[in-house]
Amino acid sequence: MRLPRMSGYDRRAPFYVSEFAVRDDFTLLGHLLAGDAGQVIDIPSGAGRLLPVHQAHAHDVIMVDIEPAMVEQCQMGAASRNLGPRVTAVQGDITTWTAPRPAARLVVARGGLQMLPSQEAVTEALTASAANLDDRGVLYLDVAMPWTMAPATSRHLAPFMRFAGKPQLEGCSYIQAGANARIRRTYTSRLLKDRVAVHFRYEMEDGARGGWQDFETGASWFKIDAASVLSTLKKNNLKVISLLGDYAGTAYTAESARFICIAIAF
Repeated sequence: MRLPRMSGYDRRAPFYVSEFAVRDDFTLLGHLLAGDAGQVIDIPSGAGRLLPVHQAHAHDVIMVDIEPAMVEQCQMGAASRNLGPRVTAVQGDITTWTAPRPAARLVVARGGLQMLPSQEAVTEALTASAANLDDRGVLYLDVAMPWTMAPATSRHLAPFMRFAGKPQLEGCSYIQAGANARIRRTYTSRLLKDRVAVHFRYEMEDGARGGWQDFETGASWFKIDAASVLSTLKKNNLKVISLLGDYAGTAYTAESARFICIAIAF
């Protein structure tokens, strides 16, 4: 299956790291990637949100994203942190991409699996990811679960996913896009049976506009079936070693806001 390009990501790429600047998973990922493990694959990498995590360990990293504009941001971010010798960024489709050599760790962070359009695509992505792992390699998956979460756990989700019993949300936030530019992002999100659908609008609030034009775009997060994920991992010789419901290490339950799965190849 060849995935479609994502809507509006070429225009969002320059400020995407600032738009999604969350770091609540950094400690957990830091522990996962510490030690003497080998190569790390970060897929989909987006614009390089995890570069601070990769800077903290000493392993070679391949950052992979389907969007050329995101790959370019990863490359520039790695260069600005002097990580060029060991961190590379390439274009690739998570459902089909093959690593040049098997990895010791493969990270699918914060909803990356939910950018896919169907359960079939999720299964293909998990199968491809398993094939990219070395013996005893570790797979990390992080999925947002706004359909099952209790109101008390909504803090573990992005603001536009904190439904807590509501079918629709509206809100706004501000993105610092450089020293002298600020973008106002408004959203309307809907909790559907099979996905979260979000409509974003981006408007320059402060700073020189240059060639900027305000724009709108849509995005969706597919509802991942946890049982299907676990079944697919088992079929691909991956053993689950941890199921978490948040980044503090709380065990996953039916009311968890996140489904964080760590599995090892055998």
